[in-house]
Amino acid sequence: MEEHDTSSSDPLKQSLPPETLDPSDVIRLRQEAENVDNTIRALQTQLLQLEARRSAIQDRLSAVIYPVNTLPAEVLCHTFQALVASSIPIEVNSALLSITAVCQRWRSVAIADPHLWTTLCYILRAPIRDYRDPLFYCFLERTQGLPIVVHIDERGTSQCSLPSVLFDSSHQWTEAYLTDADAESDGTTFRTFRLGSLDTVLNLPYLTTLTLNVDMSAGHDHSRTFGNAPHLRELTISHLPLVSLLGFPVHQLRKLTLLRSTSSGDTLYLLPRLVALEELTLDSLFHNQRGDQQPIELPLLTTLSLLGDESCGITRFLILPRLTTLRLSTFDEYDGNILVPDCLRRSSANLASLSLKHAYYTDFAILLQSPIVSTALKSLTVTSLKATHREAMALATLLSRADFLPSLEKLTFVASGSPPYLLLSFLRGLHRRVAHWQSLSGSAQHATNLKLRSFRVQLPEGVSMEDMRQLHRLQQTLHSYQSARGSTVTDRLPQHFDHKYM
Repeated sequence: MEEHDTSSSDPLKQSLPPETLDPSDVIRLRQEAENVDNTIRALQTQLLQLEARRSAIQDRLSAVIYPVNTLPAEVLCHTFQALVASSIPIEVNSALLSITAVCQRWRSVAIADPHLWTTLCYILRAPIRDYRDPLFYCFLERTQGLPIVVHIDERGTSQCSLPSVLFDSSHQWTEAYLTDADAESDGTTFRTFRLGSLDTVLNLPYLTTLTLNVDMSAGHDHSRTFGNAPHLRELTISHLPLVSLLGFPVHQLRKLTLLRSTSSGDTLYLLPRLVALEELTLDSLFHNQRGDQQPIELPLLTTLSLLGDESCGITRFLILPRLTTLRLSTFDEYDGNILVPDCLRRSSANLASLSLKHAYYTDFAILLQSPIVSTALKSLTVTSLKATHREAMALATLLSRADFLPSLEKLTFVASGSPPYLLLSFLRGLHRRVAHWQSLSGSAQHATNLKLRSFRVQLPEGVSMEDMRQLHRLQQTLHSYQSARGSTVTDRLPQHFDHKYM
């Protein structure tokens, strides 16, 4: 006959009180429970010790398999910082995440170094209003209050406004690039930026460099916002009137760059207040200055970049006694023959470096044959030069002349946008130039006149065989000249003629 355990199903037994224990049993069970607790604690301690030992063994073994793990933390920090520094702004966050994802040691070393996190990228996500980028603020906390460099990744949302939460970190900014590279090139801007109130004045104790690419409406929405920036020296801004409307301390600016076209009247109105300005970059200008406009002197300006249509027209009103570097783009014959030379003569400036882009050969030749431009010029960069075959031959002849750019030490040719046969003209002209001085090598006076040190070429594609032959020929001529003259003229010869692909 089968027996069944009915203890769990018998309602009568379930209602009975629990078994009564003798006092001796209570003492015994309590002692047993205490012993079990002690054993558990001992085992837990031993488990922790074993896990620590296992981790130590794995660390030692990993040093054999991965020697990089033997590097001290300081070396790892320098390596991490080099990776971040070599990353483009929108990839900085990815670089930081990749570092901390390798292993626990790398993560610990990286998080413990606040300097590693001082270059940050804020990601905008429209149309979410006041979106707060969580990754940005996670990384910001790891800076431990150090000054930071801020970039924007607009992810195709350049028509949105910069959120107010972004400016919560402004007290740590040392450099802030509130723009997007694509937006700068295609002419779009952020609509505006939002702050707690219209009269908010940001506290910017560390800010030295700012790029602000916003629409003109930002100037009507806010005023004096950027007035408290005692160390601001470099400003890049979309529209010139915003410089005054947003309260920038113009008297201390050393570098000003305009991303959009502006009027000559607004420009000439602002320039006298830029008493410390050393570098100025202008885009296109439309002229509306007063008929009685007087020349304006910028006593500290050393670098002037005129990169848009009609921008050279501003030179008729400028006196630039310290100008040494000039960059021109899309200039015409009148600019090269009249406006620029007149400005240099009026300023008594000694131009040492000149960069020309998107020029036609006739305008190029007129400008460079002006004595006030060419006499002291030491560095010339030519980009996207437009020339016919006949003009290319004329270029070779021009470069071969000893009286053309007599002080030139460095010549750079950026071939992108230029006809492919122009490189050959540069090489032939320089070869004739060197060969001419080689024929006069018996005269020490003539030897000192060969000042060219460097010819660099940036090519969008490979070098043709003919160009390579001409380059090799030029190098052979230089080596022959150097051997003939001996060590006394080594420092007077071009030290390298090279090329690189773009």
